Parts: sequence; structure tokens; C-alpha cells
Amino acid sequence: MGTNLKIKIHNFIRKYKRWIFVILIAWGLVVVINYIIKNHDFKETPSTTYEPHTPIMGGNTDVNERTEESISNIIDEFVKYCNEKEYEKAYALLSTDCKENVYPRIETFEEYVDRLFPTKKVYTIQNYYNSDNDYVYRLRIFDDILATGLTGEENLSYVTEIITLKVEQGDLVLSVNGYIGKDILESVYEDKYIKITVKSREKTYETETYEVLFSNKTEYRIAVIDQNPMNEVLLKLNIGKRNAKGFSNSNLILAPGESRTVYFNFSRYYHETDLPKGLEFNNIKVLRTYPPVYDENGDVVDAIDQYGIELNFEK
Repeated sequence: MGTNLKIKIHNFIRKYKRWIFVILIAWGLVVVINYIIKNHDFKETPSTTYEPHTPIMGGNTDVNERTEESISNIIDEFVKYCNEKEYEKAYALLSTDCKENVYPRIETFEEYVDRLFPTKKVYTIQNYYNSDNDYVYRLRIFDDILATGLTGEENLSYVTEIITLKVEQGDLVLSVNGYIGKDILESVYEDKYIKITVKSREKTYETETYEVLFSNKTEYRIAVIDQNPMNEVLLKLNIGKRNAKGFSNSNLILAPGESRTVYFNFSRYYHETDLPKGLEFNNIKVLRTYPPVYDENGDVVDAIDQYGIELNFEK
């Protein structure tokens, strides 16, 4: 029995020796590859698609090569002046709107520089969004390892700063601290009771603030806001609407003949495509008596008139 088994095995090997050889070779390769994988540390080579002048949030304007160079140069110049505490030179690079509306005094700008650049910093840039001739960039501002003596092994933190660059009188200038700029609107609504003028709109990357002048044309008090500022003043967009936020007063009641300027703030990112079309004041009340008396539904009893209006921006 044992002899027959040996003969059969011998005949099998002779008949299939080529296949057996191939199988042994394949098995040996698998063993070798597994050993290499287990005993070697393969590090993946990182790939990057970093393109600092390509807007990650879109927009309707591309940054051409000449503009790219100008933008890189002015940002580098601004950071250099801030690092060296040359406040006046850094201040001179700001746009007129930024100087007038954010930092009308150089002393407040110096506080901004000292907060952002307490020690020497380095930075990276990324184009966020472009609209017409406004180029919005994100700066990430890091500690300078060489200047601070850090080893580089620490987890370096950074500060994010949003700046906007635009051409002003032929020169490239920048707005800082998230500020975009100011639009003059002068959009007007008027009836026999009241005149409302939206004078201007100030834009940051995250908000819009509207300067509105109200003029009472009557001998009665007029309540523009007296119950809920969140619902009584709305920013109308192409599609949706936004509630006013951070309104400092709980009411806005105009005395007979009074004119008053009020600022309304709304949340709206600059890169949003749903554009602002106007303001809504949906609960204006001309009061026969003051203080007003409300019924159970919240309506004023014995009001001369109560209505809402839409004031569309002319541009």
C-alpha cells in the first residue's frame, strides 16, 4: 500500500512538475512581499493643489498674472510694515473707505496692528472671492519660528484675517479686519406721513449695515418699530429675507416733525449669490394718542393708519 502511494506521488510530480514550480514561486513572492510591507515604513508623499490666487468661493472676476503680482507685493509690504511697527506706512496702504469708516484715527489702527502682530509674524494667503474689482483674500498669520526661537515641533497656531484689495485712483489699496467697503444708495420712499431714505450700505465679509434716515412729516407720533425689531424690519433678497440683528433700541418712535438716522445690521456673507434688493418696514403706525394702546391681537387701538412698505434699492 505504501509502495503504491509513493509511486502515485512520484508520477503526479513528474506529470505536474511545471505547475508545482510556478505555484511555489508565486507563494514565495507573496511571503516576501508581506515581509517587506510589515517591516518597512512607507510614507505617502503629500500632494498639494495650493493655488493662492484661485478663489475658493467663486466670484465673477479672475485674478490675472499682473494683478496676482501686485496683490502679492502689497500684502507682503503691509505685513512687513506691521511687523516693523511702521504704522504710518501700513496705514497709507488702506483704502479711503477703510480709513474713514473703520480706522478714522491712526491710534485705533495702531491697536489693530499690535493685536494682530504682537511679535514678528509670517503668513500665507488664499483668494476667497472676487466681485467686479474687489479681491477678497484670507491671510493666515503665524509666529515666525526663526524670530521667536520656536523649534517647529510645537503646534503652531494662527490667526485668520480677511482683507479686500481694490484699485483706487490707479493704485491698489486694501481694507482690513473683514471690511469690504461702503456703497452710497440714496434710495427713497415717501408718502403723506413719512419719508425714508436709505443713505448707504457698509459691507464686511459677514454683514451688511444700512444707514437709514427717517423723517416724520406729520403732527403725530409715528411708530416704525415698537414691538419686534426682528420682524418689523427685513432685508429683502432676490429669493429670501433676513431679519435685522443687534438693533440697539427696542423701539423707533418718531416725534412730530422729527428726523432720525438709524443703522440696521443684517447677516449676509459677501460671497452669497442671493443679492439684496431692498428693505421692508412692515408695521408702520401713525399714532393718534401716545403711548399707544394695543388690543389682544397686538394692533394699535385708534391708530390713524397702520401699514407696511417695501423700499427697493435703486442700485
